[in-house]
Amino acid sequence: SDTVAALAITGMVVHVLACDYQYANGNITQPNGPLHQSVEKTERPIFRGGIVSLNAALFSTALLASRLSSDSAAYAFVLYAVLLFAFYPEARHTMASNSSHHGVFPCFLV
Repeated sequence: SDTVAALAITGMVVHVLACDYQYANGNITQPNGPLHQSVEKTERPIFRGGIVSLNAALFSTALLASRLSSDSAAYAFVLYAVLLFAFYPEARHTMASNSSHHGVFPCFLV
């Protein structure tokens, strides 16, 4: 039980350190400088740290879900974690890059 908690905390720390928060807030930085909204976006920008961050968060989710007492509680927990860690950053990026009020409302969706 202590090992599960320690590994889950370590996974979430890795997630926090590896996540690209500038991308989620609508700020895109390309290798040759910032990409402004006036420039036509032809391809999706690179989400730096996304793979490590997402894997660490889902690893912690799987560890914590294994400690829940029922299958339905574990399913709901994993479903919410996938929505939060996998889909929310992309949705927040889209809303923030298309809105003049960067990040005011999307924070309340969680």
